[in-house]
Amino acid sequence: MIGKSSVKKPFSLARFGLCLLGFSFLSACYTLGTEKLPEQAQKWSLNACTGQALAGDAQEIHWKLSYIGPSPALPTAKQPWGSVTRFVYPYTEYTDLFELEIKNDSEDPLWVNTEAIALQQDQSQTLPLELAFFKRAWPVGAVNDQQQLIDRSLAIAEVTRNLFYSHGVLPGETYTGTLAFPRQQLPATMLRLKQWKFGESEFSQDLCLSFQPVSGT
Repeated sequence: MIGKSSVKKPFSLARFGLCLLGFSFLSACYTLGTEKLPEQAQKWSLNACTGQALAGDAQEIHWKLSYIGPSPALPTAKQPWGSVTRFVYPYTEYTDLFELEIKNDSEDPLWVNTEAIALQQDQSQTLPLELAFFKRAWPVGAVNDQQQLIDRSLAIAEVTRNLFYSHGVLPGETYTGTLAFPRQQLPATMLRLKQWKFGESEFSQDLCLSFQPVSGT
């Protein structure tokens, strides 16, 4: 037994099974076949923090921050006619995701450092989760059939392809990636960028976050 897949009895043909995807489990959710994947409940929406420029020496470095929320579902098996019968949450059900876009309109290279990114909440800070965390969440040793291998491969590929990494952004380039943080009970108030290299200089920047509750939660 490598994981837990609990199927909720449907009261209509449109209902989905109940999925339990934990940090140390390799498991997937099953459906009765549908064209539309389920969405995890989102408690907060982001009001601000898009389209502004970083301050100081990096006025030609522009950022755009979007709040994704819980991990979107990813189909891993479909019927021949295209309806989804199996899906996973690549970033697990216990994360909140942001998309950060950095555009370098300057004449100097920029080095973005994920180890110097943090969500500020009251007096505490939370660092973004790294690829190694998700490889532990999807352990290769837990795979014992072909479909679970497909589940893991697609989940890890999705994270690897989109996760925000420490990266050099050359003049004229735009770099976009997903920042994944452990889910918090209360929304963060700030995203802090520290010790980023811009040419021969270094800067830090606090990006103020403004959240509001999603209606109906």
